[in-house]
Amino acid sequence: MKLAVPLLAAAAFAMLTNEFNIIGVIPLIAHDLDVPVPQVGLLVSAFAFTVALTGPFLTLALRRVERRRLFTSVLGVTAVGAAMAALAPNYAFLATGRVVSALALPVFWSMATSTAARIAGPQHSGRAIATVFSGVSIASVVGSPLATILADAFGWRMAFGAGAAISAVMALLIWVLFPRITVESDEAPASPLKVLTHPLVLLNLAMSFFALTSMFTSYTYLADTLTRIGHFADSSTGWILMGFGVAGIIGN
Repeated sequence: MKLAVPLLAAAAFAMLTNEFNIIGVIPLIAHDLDVPVPQVGLLVSAFAFTVALTGPFLTLALRRVERRRLFTSVLGVTAVGAAMAALAPNYAFLATGRVVSALALPVFWSMATSTAARIAGPQHSGRAIATVFSGVSIASVVGSPLATILADAFGWRMAFGAGAAISAVMALLIWVLFPRITVESDEAPASPLKVLTHPLVLLNLAMSFFALTSMFTSYTYLADTLTRIGHFADSSTGWILMGFGVAGIIGN
């Protein structure tokens, strides 16, 4: 049990690294696949729309699945999607790989925090949830920038290949080390969609929508802006993204 929450934090690192690793390699993908930069940027939108549209339904459908099996499966799906992106011969195949990875993300996040809180118990649930979210911070500071640095050195496919490898390793570790946690029928909410009608939930959703929209509108094309307009070298993009992640942690 002691390893369970750190394992979820490491899994969060793998999931978020896979989500954000495209940010620093958009110009490289555009050049290699001979597609416009804005079209490659739409892959970020496709990922987000997949999460938003399928997340509630997948979470509802899978909410009673035993947690070790669930987390192993979502990490496996993420690894498959990242591997497809790494091997993509064209834009359509790359987009398909990104959509496959996106299917796993909302299921992981909807279950990871509640599972961490259950493992830690009421007195330590806050610390457990914070530990899981530390994987997000580390991914923004280390994971995505390192993927960009790898891509600059070995090509953009390496960024997705590394993400696939990390996710596959985490899937194996979860399967071997994570405890079996079953969910009884009465633990799952009878009508989860009712939550969306609560005014405070709607307010927080609206705040998240505007904050994330404003951030990703600029963040998606940051690498292209730095190299094409700012005339920074490709090799410096990863380090600048790392600075972006550090600034985000300080701001939070």
